[in-house]
Amino acid sequence: MRIVLRRAARAVNLLSDARPRTHATFRFAVDKFGVEKFDERLIAVDEFHHVSANPDNKLGLHLGQFIARDRVHILAMTGSYFRGDAEAVIAPQDEVKFDTVTYTYYEQLNGYEYLKQLDIGYFFYAGSYADDILKVLEVAATYELYNINRTKLENLIHRIFDPARLDIEIKDRFGEPVTAREWFIVPLFVVDEAVERIKDGTITGYVYDPKAAALVHTDKA
Repeated sequence: MRIVLRRAARAVNLLSDARPRTHATFRFAVDKFGVEKFDERLIAVDEFHHVSANPDNKLGLHLGQFIARDRVHILAMTGSYFRGDAEAVIAPQDEVKFDTVTYTYYEQLNGYEYLKQLDIGYFFYAGSYADDILKVLEVAATYELYNINRTKLENLIHRIFDPARLDIEIKDRFGEPVTAREWFIVPLFVVDEAVERIKDGTITGYVYDPKAAALVHTDKA
């Protein structure tokens, strides 16, 4: 992955009003409000190879205006800094204003404490995504618990792992949006510990901390 980072000549508020938008929505916003409305902001552009120095490329035209005005901080991210049509991504006089940082998947793997392998694959499906997703997911572990109320157990799991709940909306087989509430991103060893604590009754007061990747005890039961 290749990341190009532009130097900031002045202090920029990088955190205020952070809003992910598509390229098209961003273009429409610039058309409506003008480049001046984005002063002192961070503009992060993913898939930067969709930009073109060709004046007919609206996204490239807007970014050229931002660079010329020099009142924003631009973060350009792309895995391929070339276009299939051989057009330049940005003009040479603008490209020299960027600092280049190359970051590979291997370097990313070496930066993780727990992740030791990254497998990237694909899956084709013809029906609803919600119906076929379980065909892709691998069962990592199965647990058996006895003499416990099913509803109470579900509520307990939701309370413990709520900080790691995956915020995602999918469509059911009728095309209606469904918010998944039972998908959590949690290391398997933490799930093992939670199950053992549920079994021996010591789970009271524990909640999952994503930053620590561990169960932590709180004052809240």
